[in-house]
Amino acid sequence: MSSILWSNATAKPDMSIPDLIEGKTSLVSYYKKELSSFPGLLRIPSEKIHQYANRAYQQYIEHIIQSLVRQARLAMEESQADCLLAGCVSCDAGFAIEQKERAQSYAEQVIYLIDNGVDCLYIQNQGDNDSLLALLQVIQKVNHVPVPIVVSLKQLPSEIDKDFIPILSFFEVHGICSALSIEQLASLSTKELTFPFQEQASGFVLEASKQNMTKEQLQLAAHVLQTGQILFSGNNIDTNTWQTLQNFVTTKEKY
Repeated sequence: MSSILWSNATAKPDMSIPDLIEGKTSLVSYYKKELSSFPGLLRIPSEKIHQYANRAYQQYIEHIIQSLVRQARLAMEESQADCLLAGCVSCDAGFAIEQKERAQSYAEQVIYLIDNGVDCLYIQNQGDNDSLLALLQVIQKVNHVPVPIVVSLKQLPSEIDKDFIPILSFFEVHGICSALSIEQLASLSTKELTFPFQEQASGFVLEASKQNMTKEQLQLAAHVLQTGQILFSGNNIDTNTWQTLQNFVTTKEKY
């Protein structure tokens, strides 16, 4: 099995932006909790930072991102964690390149994430493909390093348009994830879970289940993840469930 980037983003920290700006808010304990399951990728909670550009904090966006990244690095150092750091960007529905103010806030967010040393950009697509492509255009103009890009889509792998893949390749997207629940992962057919490409890395972003998962369901989900997917992360999955799923995948327990 290929390497897996483990990352389970639990409930977002209660961030007071004024306190964060003034150095009164510490996120080190939040990051350490994320690092306790030994992830290969740690996400910083920067998804909605661009929204503050439309409020009273526009002049502090760079400082906010700098603080988020600095505290993540500190937590990694204190935990002796060996992992990558991902700067998260949320792609909102209805975004268009002509929306100059929003495009500028996105561009500034990405620039600050890159300048402060994130290892990759993690794009959470909340809208349609047109919105995502508009955001990728913004990123392309400022991502001069370039920092690798991973995109999560709210589509099953089998539903991803094959004609969309070359476009993502043009924007140097290195990985594509399908966002779905653990129940879906455990119940869908192999055909439904097959990605229509081989050039990019593929994988899943697992959402928290609405009900308790049985051992059998977790084993079925783990079986899918043993087939070579190399990008794997979770959102708000409880620690016990996450660790059980992680153990099933890494030990390849038979069932």
